[in-house]
Amino acid sequence: MCHAPHVAVLVSLLHYEEAMTTEKMFQYLGEIYRDLGSIEFLMRCAVAQKENDLGGDFLQPPYENGKSYKQVPCAFRPRYFGRVLEMFLIHYPDMEDTVAGVLDLRNAVTHGLVAEVGHSGVTELVHLRGNKEGEGASIVYSLAFTEENLLFWRDRLQKLRRRIIHLAADK
Repeated sequence: MCHAPHVAVLVSLLHYEEAMTTEKMFQYLGEIYRDLGSIEFLMRCAVAQKENDLGGDFLQPPYENGKSYKQVPCAFRPRYFGRVLEMFLIHYPDMEDTVAGVLDLRNAVTHGLVAEVGHSGVTELVHLRGNKEGEGASIVYSLAFTEENLLFWRDRLQKLRRRIIHLAADK
């Protein structure tokens, strides 16, 4: 059974680990999703701080729909999280081990699907990538939706978010 990630979470509730309640599962997934978005934004802020490239009036009030900015910090220009992560690690190479695996998880959450693989009874987050030959696809990341796995990522991302907040803080 395969569905878009946001729909599949609802459909896959029948297959989650019995010890984990529906409420807990949604709480963990919500916190993971929140932290992934926050981490990307905070990494951009930390790079802008480090490069002293704060973009003049960029992201200053008033916040209005349609408002545009003429000066945008370089850290806010890349469209892809992978490039943001590269920029971040240039300035904070000691964080490489800390952020290991975050890009893969983020890409799976954003571009993957939720499925029960091989009638195993275990729901997984799966990220596929097309093969270079143009035929077929390969799994590049998978994560079983067990309470242990979700707690691991929730706790790891919370710690990472808190650490990057200090790097991104106004100086």
